[in-house]
Amino acid sequence: MRKICKKHNIPTPKAGHWAKFRHGKSSPKKPLPKSENIRIEIDFRDKENKTIHSNSRLARIKNELQNSDLKFDVPDRLSKPYPAVKNAKKVLRDRKSDWFGQGKDIIFSRSECLATEVTKANIPRALRVWNALINLILQRGHKFSNDENFEFLINDEKFQIRVREILKRIKVNDSSWERYEMVGSGVLSVKIEDTYPVKEWRDQKTKTLEDQLLSILAKLELLSEKKKQNRIEREAWHKKYEEEEVIKKVREEKVDTEISRFKNSSVLQLAGINLNI
Repeated sequence: MRKICKKHNIPTPKAGHWAKFRHGKSSPKKPLPKSENIRIEIDFRDKENKTIHSNSRLARIKNELQNSDLKFDVPDRLSKPYPAVKNAKKVLRDRKSDWFGQGKDIIFSRSECLATEVTKANIPRALRVWNALINLILQRGHKFSNDENFEFLINDEKFQIRVREILKRIKVNDSSWERYEMVGSGVLSVKIEDTYPVKEWRDQKTKTLEDQLLSILAKLELLSEKKKQNRIEREAWHKKYEEEEVIKKVREEKVDTEISRFKNSSVLQLAGINLNI
């Protein structure tokens, strides 16, 4: 609304106007500029309505999770790890940092275990986050595909999740020229890989990653609903497209048959004329 007013030179309240209004104080109002009357139309698109619906649905999922029996606390020590977490612990413990394409001090997994990219000091914490998240997902009735893809099945929709450490750029002073390196910042994040836009949660000043597991699970469930709806729409479109293609093919075959009959009939008629001659 402010952009529209600015575009058409319509004055808007200054900072503090509404605070004064709530306390019964007056605030000067700028008069409308003298200009021709114009009609301004505001288009509330479906995208905005979908966003409002999406936010309200997310709030309902969060409320449902908060009132459930699920425990969102992450223990200080890794207890009763799931097989996938046990395997990740072994892989990451024996892996050395390899900073080609990654942070210099980052230890990262490949396809042999849960997707993890952290410094050695943050491996225990990353494993605790993994274990708590997997536990919540399974208790919620979802599934975890413990194969080479390590896919999470949320309402039977596939997701790939990554726990990583955010990198930071530092200046290196041990050389004769100015250069920089990427290293771990100590800030952990959970990232959903196959979504657009990409969704990621990370440590904040007032809220750690462990405090955001409820939000992560709620968002996964919302995304699974969207994925399912999109898949149903795609399947319906493909089905309609295939049906239209079948009708089109039958029509083309019918036309080809009619043309062939017409040509054959014309040839026979010409042959009869020639014989008479």
